[in-house]
Amino acid sequence: MKRTLTLAFAALCFTTSMYAGDFKNSVSELGDPVKRPGAVAKLGEAGADAFDDLLEGLKTDVDAEKDAVKQGNLRQVRITCARLLGELRDSRATADLLKLLRDEKARASIDTSESCAIALGKIAASKPDAAGSADAVAEIRKLAADEKSGHKLRCAALTALAELKQGGEIALPLLKEDVDAAVRFAAVIVVGASKHAAAADALFAIWDQQFKDADTKKHSDALGIAALFALASFRDERSVQALINVATLPEFELNASYRDLAKGYLKEQSAKAIPILVEIFKDDTKGGSYAPTVRLLADFGPDGVRALVALAKLDANEIEANQLTLWDENRDGGVSLDEYKKKYAPTKAELDSEFAARDKNKNSKLEADEVDAAELTAWDVNKDGAVDAAEFSAGFKLGEAKLAEAFAKLDANKDSKLEHVVKYTSRVEGQLGLLMEDNALQAVMDAWRAMPAEDSGRKLLMRKLLLQRPRIALDLFREVAGDEKVEAAQRAQAIDAYAEVKGKDSFEDLKAWSDEKNPPEVRRAATRNLGREFVPLSKSEELLKLKTTDPDAETRMTALRGLQRSDKKENAEVFVKRLAEDSEASVRRAALEALEQFNNNAKLEGAGIYEPVKKAFNEDKDATVRAQALRLAVILAEQAGDNNATKYMVAKAISDSEMVVRTQVYTLMYRPNVKSQVDVKKLLEVVLRETEFQGRGDAVQALSYLDADKWADNTLDSKQLAAVVDLALSVLADRRSPFTVTLLGNFSSKGIQFTRISEKTVAMLKEALKGSAADFGRVASCLEVLTKVKVKDKDSFDLARQAAKLASYDARLAAVRFIQENGDKGDVAFLRELQNMGDATSSSMRHIIDEAIKTLEAR
Repeated sequence: MKRTLTLAFAALCFTTSMYAGDFKNSVSELGDPVKRPGAVAKLGEAGADAFDDLLEGLKTDVDAEKDAVKQGNLRQVRITCARLLGELRDSRATADLLKLLRDEKARASIDTSESCAIALGKIAASKPDAAGSADAVAEIRKLAADEKSGHKLRCAALTALAELKQGGEIALPLLKEDVDAAVRFAAVIVVGASKHAAAADALFAIWDQQFKDADTKKHSDALGIAALFALASFRDERSVQALINVATLPEFELNASYRDLAKGYLKEQSAKAIPILVEIFKDDTKGGSYAPTVRLLADFGPDGVRALVALAKLDANEIEANQLTLWDENRDGGVSLDEYKKKYAPTKAELDSEFAARDKNKNSKLEADEVDAAELTAWDVNKDGAVDAAEFSAGFKLGEAKLAEAFAKLDANKDSKLEHVVKYTSRVEGQLGLLMEDNALQAVMDAWRAMPAEDSGRKLLMRKLLLQRPRIALDLFREVAGDEKVEAAQRAQAIDAYAEVKGKDSFEDLKAWSDEKNPPEVRRAATRNLGREFVPLSKSEELLKLKTTDPDAETRMTALRGLQRSDKKENAEVFVKRLAEDSEASVRRAALEALEQFNNNAKLEGAGIYEPVKKAFNEDKDATVRAQALRLAVILAEQAGDNNATKYMVAKAISDSEMVVRTQVYTLMYRPNVKSQVDVKKLLEVVLRETEFQGRGDAVQALSYLDADKWADNTLDSKQLAAVVDLALSVLADRRSPFTVTLLGNFSSKGIQFTRISEKTVAMLKEALKGSAADFGRVASCLEVLTKVKVKDKDSFDLARQAAKLASYDARLAAVRFIQENGDKGDVAFLRELQNMGDATSSSMRHIIDEAIKTLEAR
């Protein structure tokens, strides 16, 4: 039984293998127009397995069939078999293909001869030494050279020569204008494929004539483009500018394949192309080509990017724009040496360095043996016989020689002026920002690495990368962040970018960069990112606590802000310690700000921090710290139910000599526990003494929070109330203020100062509407007050109608709201007139006016 099964299996295998290469049916289906596509696909997939059947199909006797339709189908079988045999590049087919090509009867079918010629070209190119290849090549060359071959067969022969990469001398005479277009095009391909450099002039002439055509649509015609690419294959210098045209000009924008080919050829001649591209980018009239030009430069790698960045050095960007504004006294667009000497103030670093150099005994004072007598007399303000750092900073000026030396260093173009021109810098930065592809970004990074550390172009490239923060630049960001040769500010930016891209896995690097051996800017950036959400607090907590004692105040502040995410109650002492002991007011203030959030996170409800915060409010010498402490202390007092403390702190803050503390009270008046504990009479005395813009505005805000009933207190002085009205209206004259509207509305609701409010507001409204240029903001504000106060006299209605026709959304809205609130059915006609004005403002307010009309019609 076992033997029988084995024999049966063997027979099955034999039968299968015998029929596996049988593609006769598929070959016969090549004659059926419907089945042909499927048969071609099947035969193509079969490859060499179908060779024998394809060769048999090639030998089909077409003439034996007398029926014209069937004869045509058989011819199609032969033609397709020839093409497929060419794709197989099997030299065993050479003899039969050559025989068919030479057959005069077969040549009556040009398609057959074409297919055989092209197939022979492919086979001979692949197997030049095989039997019959030489004869095939000779036949192809003869057909290509013989004008009697006819255009179609000649084109096929030229196509075969292109496969063979020869025949340039045959194709050269065919490049003339009077040659058939298809033959001429095929000749161009042959010349390019065979690298027949003798045809260079003819190729350039074809391209040049096509590109000079007035119709730009013809510039991308296939003949000229093919001639250009053939010329480029010779590395002919004339092709460089032409290829750049294809790669950058707007008329080729839709020809992506041409552009890609042009870029490929240009890479081979990038050294010649780069200067031309730079000139295009400098040309103010070629803005449409800037983007493709920059992309092309990036395609050339770091050399292209560096050439682009070098353009920025043509700008006279010698001083900052704000310095030019401040120092250019004669407004001639530059700062002369005399203007520089007058205006230049030493930097803090220069002052510190000079002071340290003079302070020989390192006692932080300059005494008689360390400064000139004249300097001691001039600088020693407190007359204690020595000059401290503050006095030195106030009096010291750089000497004439040092100023001249500093000026000379800044004057890069040596024209005896310091200028701020950023034409090319702005252009380069703008276009660099469009480079998003990885290969372009890699070129930017390679260019950065290739530049010397002091090269200003480095900053420009790094700025582009830092703004974009691509993941591909992660290693570079890490490299820059840790490079001591890079300026600290840029290292800090690189840390931000690296941490953002790397996320939680950046912890170890951030830890290293936070070390005190690094400059303050670097430590600040590292600490800031350690405190961000993407770094788990379980990893960064201990390090953040350590950084709250960093020598740099800003780093300490940053650490406190990062630590405020914690919910561990025991961390309260870190914040309290900084609040109580830190020498810098900014750090103490940051501790208070962080404590507010930490109090919520750790659910302290003031435990352990209430007393230190109150102490800071009562004792700290810095007003900003006291103001911040007041805010938090009020919150903590409310949590503790300590109304007495709130009353005391509010009274003390109102009486503080520093406005920042008083305005903190004003802005806290929205809180019920503050509003209920304030002494209104005392508050009025203080707010009416405010003279500064900020103080008056915040004071009105505070008063607007008071309940309307508070103003009905008959113990309040009427003169004071009138003064409050004037204060509110003075704020309204400066800015839009909803607080003013609320405050005056509260007054009016209790019948207080109604006449004063209405008369002064109407007068202000009339003034705002005067002349051709109405003050739209003030018009709107006044109408909002009149609406709130419910002023309904004819004068006010006339002014509202006048305001309603202004081309201002805010003014018209306020006018419509006034009429809606105070008008009657008689005002509907005016609102309909307003609705039909047809301007943009009326159109945008249609639904609001509709609402007002409905309100009045129902009244």
